[in-house]
Amino acid sequence: MDYLVQFQINIFSIIILIVLFAMIRIRSKIGSFGKKILILAIYLTIAAAVVDPLAWVFDGSLFFGARFLEYSTNFVLVLLSPAIGAVMLSYVDNTIYRDLSRLKKRLFYSHFTILTLVILLVNIFVPLYFSVDFASN
Repeated sequence: MDYLVQFQINIFSIIILIVLFAMIRIRSKIGSFGKKILILAIYLTIAAAVVDPLAWVFDGSLFFGARFLEYSTNFVLVLLSPAIGAVMLSYVDNTIYRDLSRLKKRLFYSHFTILTLVILLVNIFVPLYFSVDFASN
């Protein structure tokens, strides 16, 4: 119950995103690339809203695999932030210009996501973004 109170804003945001997803699916009969981008943004945001509490739940836990779970949830959470931004920028670009080749040429604005991924891979060996203590997790 304590986790429910602590992460109620995440639960509320997931419910709102699910309602938004349902409204897009019910009301929009015509498929478009912009709709696909928006749905991808919803998926990524739901994933971030789920991973965020998990990062806190595994914080300080001491069981077999807890360090891996803590590190993985932090890794994914840090990576999702620029990915959501890139998808939203792609949606805005697509809404304004309606040109898929323009988005492909700009790599769907994923430059910061790729940079973050590279830094996170380096972070495994040299802590740059975050570190997880071996003793206390």
